[in-house]
Amino acid sequence: MKRLFFLLVILSFSVSGTYAASIVDSAHDLSGSSTFVSPSDSSIQYGSTDTDRLCVFCHTPHYAKTSAPLWNRSDVTLTDLVAYTSSTFDFTPDYTSGDVPLCMSCHDGDMTRALVNLNGAAPSAVLTPDSGNGRTLTIPGTAAALLGTDFTNDHPVGFVYDHNADSQNALKDVTDAGVAALLRGSNEVWCASCHNVHDPGTDVAGKAPFLRVANTRSDLCLTCHIK
Repeated sequence: MKRLFFLLVILSFSVSGTYAASIVDSAHDLSGSSTFVSPSDSSIQYGSTDTDRLCVFCHTPHYAKTSAPLWNRSDVTLTDLVAYTSSTFDFTPDYTSGDVPLCMSCHDGDMTRALVNLNGAAPSAVLTPDSGNGRTLTIPGTAAALLGTDFTNDHPVGFVYDHNADSQNALKDVTDAGVAALLRGSNEVWCASCHNVHDPGTDVAGKAPFLRVANTRSDLCLTCHIK
């Protein structure tokens, strides 16, 4: 499992030149210099004026945690989990490992969690929003990015993709090139299967923010699903 985990985070947090766009001024740019505003409410601007650095919100070159490469966020233990279930879903999801705790360190709605190393500040510095310029580090409850720990209405993650185990016969073969490109580790589905945290995508290409495949006419969904 440890080997799988590191394969996963390396794939999802790689900073190689393969990314088509920059996180600068994207929803993942929480720096005080970011110009990003909430698409659901243009009056809300995300970020913290504690620092103008943008990588520091997830990564640090020193004193990093081992949760992911140069990880700069405190470990998160998800409690009160409610897993996705369905009569047509034949797998058992896992929300406690892989990249889920990493993503949920922000996407549970609270981005003020202590960092390991904030721009030379004291260890475990806590991020603070600046009320003077209206920035916030709390995702509004109406935003799609707020997941909480109730996953009953979210696509399941943390399971091995196996088209033979799907009683609906609605999944493409694991050897399909499109499917293989999305799976992580040993044919597993994680947050990083659909999302690339370093590439927000572009509206011009019809690619919604941080999706690995443009979902025009459900292209992303139909990469794996036959129906």
